[in-house]
Amino acid sequence: MPPPNLKKQFSEYIIKSPDGGLFTKKPAHAIDDSQSPDAQNFDPSEVGRIKKRLGHIKFTGAAKVSPTGTFVSGLFAGATSGGTSYVLAAEGTTVQDITNGSWNTPITGLTITVDTPVDIGMFNDKMIICNQGGGPRYTTDGSTSTALAGSPPANSRYMMVHRNRVFLAPGTSSVVTHSALLDESDYTTVDNAGSLTFSKGDGMVVNGMCSGQDFAIISKVSPASGGKDGKLYILYGSSPFDWTVRKIADVGAISHKAMIAYDNFVAIATHRGIVAVQGKYPFKLSESIDPDWTAIPNKGTVTAGRYMTKLYFSYPASGSANNREFVLDVEHGKWARNTGKTPRYYANHPDGRLLFGTSGTSILVWEAESGANDDGSAIDFHYDTPDMFFDTQWSPSQVVAAYIQAKTTPSATITVTHYVDGTADAFSDTMAVATEGPVKKLKGFLETRGTMHRLRLRDNSTNGQTEIYSIKVEARPFADGTQISR
Repeated sequence: MPPPNLKKQFSEYIIKSPDGGLFTKKPAHAIDDSQSPDAQNFDPSEVGRIKKRLGHIKFTGAAKVSPTGTFVSGLFAGATSGGTSYVLAAEGTTVQDITNGSWNTPITGLTITVDTPVDIGMFNDKMIICNQGGGPRYTTDGSTSTALAGSPPANSRYMMVHRNRVFLAPGTSSVVTHSALLDESDYTTVDNAGSLTFSKGDGMVVNGMCSGQDFAIISKVSPASGGKDGKLYILYGSSPFDWTVRKIADVGAISHKAMIAYDNFVAIATHRGIVAVQGKYPFKLSESIDPDWTAIPNKGTVTAGRYMTKLYFSYPASGSANNREFVLDVEHGKWARNTGKTPRYYANHPDGRLLFGTSGTSILVWEAESGANDDGSAIDFHYDTPDMFFDTQWSPSQVVAAYIQAKTTPSATITVTHYVDGTADAFSDTMAVATEGPVKKLKGFLETRGTMHRLRLRDNSTNGQTEIYSIKVEARPFADGTQISR
C-alpha cells in the first residue's frame, strides 16, 4: 500500500551539463540546473561538464632562505626586444632576478620597504622598479639598478606604460606624471612630457593606473574611508595636445594591482564588485558572485591576474594573507572559486605561463595551471547541485536513487553526500570512476523527507582532473504541505 499523501510513484531531476559555474546571487533552489550554489576548485572554461582544475608547481625550486618579509611584494615577467626573458620578484628589502628559478641574485643599488607593494614594468628594454622606499629606478640587466633619469616624481609607487610613454604616480596626491614620447628619462620637456591632475582637492589620492591600449583608467580613493570611497577616471588621447579626462564611476579600484587589461577592456576590482570598462562606461562582471564578494572581510590585498580566457582575483578568506581565488572565464561568463592557493601577485611569463608569488611565510613563486595536484597536495574539488525540489517547491519528498555520469579517468573516487533542507543526513556513497563508471546508480538513501534536496560530489585527492558529465536524482513526492522529517 503506498504511503499516505503520496502524489505519484517517482519524480526526477536531471542535470544534463553541470557547466554553469558558481552562482550565489539567487537562492539555491532558484538557479539554473547547470549552475552551482557552492563549488570549488574547478575550471570554469569547460563546457558540457564540470572538471577539476589543474594544480600548480614550483617556479622557484625552493623557498627563499631567511625571508625578511611575509609575502612576495612584487612580481614581473617580460622579455626584451632581443628576446631575453626576465622574471623579477620582490621580497623583504630586495628585488631579485629569479629567471633561473632560484632566490640568489638580489639587484644591487636598490632598497625597498618591507611588505609594501613593488611595481615593476618594462619600457625601451629597461625594467623600471617603483616602491615607496626606493623608486623609481631602473635596471637593464637584472643585476644592478640606477636611479631613473629625467627628474621623475620621487618615491613613485605606481607605473603604467601607455601610448608609448611612462606614467608614474607617488600615490600621495591627485597628480600623475608622464614621460616624453618614447623616452622614459624625460619628464620635463614642454608640450611632450608633463603631468595630469585628477580632480585636485577632493580629499582623494591616485591609487592605481591601467592602460586599455586606446584609453587608460586612473583610480582615486579616499584614505580616510579605507579606500571604500573613490572615483574612476578615463583618459583619452595620445599626447598633451589632446588629453581628455572624464569621471566614469564613483568608486575606486581596491589597488593598483586590482586592475588588469584583457583584450579591449580593463577589469577592475572595487569594494562594490568587479567591473569592466570598455569605452565610456563600466559594466558589472561579478553579479553572479556578488554576495560572496561582499562577504570578503578584508579586500585590501585583492590582486588580479589573467591566463588564456580567464581572469583571476585573489583575496583572503580572513586576515590579510590571500588564500582564495575567484576565477572568471570571460568567454562564457562563468565564475569559479579556488582554495589551496596563496597568490599575492601574478605575472605572465613571455612563454605564456601564469606565475604567482606566495602570500605567507614560505616565500615561493609558483607556476599556475600545471600538474595534477598542488605540488603534491590534494586539490579539494567539490560540486553542489542546486537545491532540488520534486513536482513543486511546496512538496516534501524522499530521494530514492541517484545516477552519476563521470569520465573513467583519472583513477579517483567521488564521495556523494545528501543534504535535506540544508542539513546533511547520514547517507554517503562513493563512485570509483575507473571501475564503476561511466555511470553508477547510488542507492541506500535514507527516508529523510524534506522540501529541498542537494547532492555534494567531492574528490579530495592528488589524482588529477575528475570530470562529471551529468546527474539524475529520483525522488518520491508527497502532497503539498505534508509534514517533513524532523
